[in-house]
Amino acid sequence: MLTLAPDLLQLLTKFSVGPPNKIQQHASPFLLRGADIIVQAPPTQERVAAYVIPAI
Repeated sequence: MLTLAPDLLQLLTKFSVGPPNKIQQHASPFLLRGADIIVQAPPTQERVAAYVIPAI
């Protein structure tokens, strides 16, 4: 499971972003380490969040 800082979790809750889905759980740790990745998923808010959350 992906562990996020409490401040980030509060922001995500504030903006009604749900818990990370399967692709976010797999992609986010790599992004948080600064790795380049390629993922494929349907165009949804969750896919966008997989890229935005590490940038925040």
